[in-house]
Amino acid sequence: PAMETEESALAFLAPDETAATLLSRVLTDPMLTGIPFIDGHGALRAGQMLEVCGVGGSGKTEILMQAAVNCVMPRSRGGVHFGGCESSVLLVDLDGKFDTLRLLKILTTRIKDTITAAATLHHTAGTGGTHATASTGTHATASTGTHATAS
Repeated sequence: PAMETEESALAFLAPDETAATLLSRVLTDPMLTGIPFIDGHGALRAGQMLEVCGVGGSGKTEILMQAAVNCVMPRSRGGVHFGGCESSVLLVDLDGKFDTLRLLKILTTRIKDTITAAATLHHTAGTGGTHATASTGTHATASTGTHATAS
């Protein structure tokens, strides 16, 4: 019995990751969701999961769609800074109510707004002033049972 206890203790004390693994995990680029109240509490890292729970109509699906769009958007393309994470997203719809067209609309609106803002910024920069705004202009009703994993 003493040998089992000592072996158990040594197994418990053994490191579960190397320093190289730790650094590669910690030093990866953060994935911002684009939602200030979530990003203010710390950015997600690749491989982490974001689960949003709440009553119907509280905005769960909207939060996950906004986060998914920000994850798949490019960092920059064609001289335009989109601020995305160039990552993959897996959405799991547990109740069959997820609106893929709504997700596509959010994505295309974000792309159009970013390009318009970049063009406005470029145009006003030539006249001595700089001002650009970009908004997604999105709203959706959340359905229960929708989860997302960003990787």
